[in-house]
Amino acid sequence: MIPTTIKSATGPLYPAAFAVGATLPLIVTAVVLAAGVDVQALKRRVPAWEPWLRRGAGVIFLLAGINDTLLYWFL
Repeated sequence: MIPTTIKSATGPLYPAAFAVGATLPLIVTAVVLAAGVDVQALKRRVPAWEPWLRRGAGVIFLLAGINDTLLYWFL
């Protein structure tokens, strides 16, 4: 990440975006637990959300892979 940060004009944004993306799941989990949300009710709803979440994650990973491939092949 450091070489990309140094070479890019928007360099400081890369570590910041990584930090937010890495801590976001932890923050969401902490807020849910602190708010006293019924965890068992959430667990019952997960099977309905799971296919859409998997597809969304797959699309994000595919787009990131295509972006990286094109970026490194054509630079």
